[in-house]
Amino acid sequence: MPKSDTSRRLPFNTFQMLQLSRVRVPFPSTTGREQQERRSVSFSRPVRVADIAINGWDINFRNGDHHLLQLKIDSLIESIVPAGAGSTVNFRVDVLLRDSSGNIDDPYGGFVEVLVIADTN
Repeated sequence: MPKSDTSRRLPFNTFQMLQLSRVRVPFPSTTGREQQERRSVSFSRPVRVADIAINGWDINFRNGDHHLLQLKIDSLIESIVPAGAGSTVNFRVDVLLRDSSGNIDDPYGGFVEVLVIADTN
């Protein structure tokens, strides 16, 4: 999945001021599909570019022990929107947990904690 233009890489010496925000994104118990949760975080200064890092997670099957086939956790900056004197960074986190049957038929859920990194003016 390609990253958006708002998370383009800049040489280290071009950063103005970094602001960080840690966000815990809950995922309710779900079956049959990959989960996507969208969130926003506000920064007090205008954001030039932003990126997101996965800080930690606790994702598990809700109905017992399973042989794990696939755990997928992904994050993406979707947009940066001016908001007064600052900016709002909109992002998405995707989660999938699949057991060795290959089907997504067992309930799973938990949380993912992310760190949003914003280069501000």
